Order: sequence, then structure tokens, then C-alpha cells
Amino acid sequence: MERRFDAHGYTITVASDTDPANPRHIFEPAGRMVCWHRRYALGDPHAFAGPEDFAQWWATHGTGGVLLPLYLYDHSGLTVSTTPFSCRWDSGQVGWVYLTAADVASEFADVPDARARATALLVAEVEDYDRYLTGDVWAYTLIDGDGDIIDSCAGYHGEEVAREAAVAAAASCTRLPGHQLPLPLADGPIRNGVE
Repeated sequence: MERRFDAHGYTITVASDTDPANPRHIFEPAGRMVCWHRRYALGDPHAFAGPEDFAQWWATHGTGGVLLPLYLYDHSGLTVSTTPFSCRWDSGQVGWVYLTAADVASEFADVPDARARATALLVAEVEDYDRYLTGDVWAYTLIDGDGDIIDSCAGYHGEEVAREAAVAAAASCTRLPGHQLPLPLADGPIRNGVE
């Protein structure tokens, strides 16, 4: 699916990223996502033999941490959430996402509502992973009046995020002499359009 629009004198196309990277692999997520499924390798690598093994570990090491259930809906695609889906046949709990007490202290030192913020962070990480699983990852291309590609970038989670980035890139280009993005030279960067 491709969408085309104009901004700041450029034509912008926003399309599905055809080769999105797994955000659990390319970023350093704060939370750990442990899952068990016989057909899919979901979440993060872990050494827990099964949910019972993890539950025993959490009972010993989880005090002060934040633990949320992770649910999977598997029907013509995969989607995950920290809240259950309504379909009892094609969905169910597939694992957990968590932060230990040390993780919470490290991420939210001296924050009065640390547990609430840690919970919100885990929910956001699951939503980001869900965008990857559902194909809600986007790329943009910035094209000038001559049909030349001026800029492109991929890996935006959410179409609106890609649109905003593309418009910002177009706005940046219009402020530069010759309307092109600054590129570093062998002996230094371009400053104010002058080598």
C-alpha cells in the first residue's frame, strides 16, 4: 500500500516497509518478553523451559518488578497485546513481558510513579512489537519536481510517524540552498550550504 501527497514543494510517498527489522532485535528494549509457542519464535530469547519454570523464577526474583501477561491472537496473521483478545479459539496467553526491580530502579531512578511508568513502558514495547508483527512498519521517499529521489528512510512504526518524518525532511530540504539534504564530505560536513 502506497500513499502519495505533497509537502513543502516535494512529493512524498509513504509505503509499507517490505523488510522491517524486528524491534526486539535492533533496539535495546528495557523489558524482557518471554514467550512459548510451538510454531512461532516470539519475544526475546530465554532459557526458561516453560511457563511453570518462569513462574517459579519470578516468584523468587520478581519482588518489586513489573510483570504483564502477553496475549497472542493468531488468525490470518499475528497480533499481541497485554490485554486478552475476545476470541477464545484463536487467542490466548503466550507469555509475559517484565521488568525486574533492578530494571525499574535503573530506568526510573527517583521517579515518584516509577511502577506506573514502568508499566506504561512495557505496554508501549508490546505495542511496538505488535506493529512489527502486523506489518504496521512504513518507509517514505521524498521526490523533487524533476522526479529525483532526494531522501528516503524506512523502519517507522506507524504510518503517521512515517508521514511526520517525511514532512520534517521536506521542510529541512527547503531551508537548504539547492534544496537537498546535507551530506558529509570527505574532509568535513557542509555548513549552511557552503563546503
